[in-house]
Amino acid sequence: MLSRAEHWLTQSIPYNQESWHEGYRTDCSGFVSMCWNLRDSYVTSTMPQIAHQIGKDRLRAGDVLLTPTWQPATSSCSTAGPTTRTTPTSATS
Repeated sequence: MLSRAEHWLTQSIPYNQESWHEGYRTDCSGFVSMCWNLRDSYVTSTMPQIAHQIGKDRLRAGDVLLTPTWQPATSSCSTAGPTTRTTPTSATS
């Protein structure tokens, strides 16, 4: 999962809600979808379909922090406000 993230980061993929790269949108949710190796590029509103809440003590590399509106908190997105810690429902490589 982390190597997938690094792959995009080393390519300097710009954030864009209307662009795609390697089958995924180049926005926050697309980045998470790519890192989690999902077959689809999910959007913010569909993230609850593939993630579940976990406690802070279970937070691990590859989990995402979501605001109450399910906006992923990544380097390209706002991290302000309360968060829900989530992990993929069925982890993939």
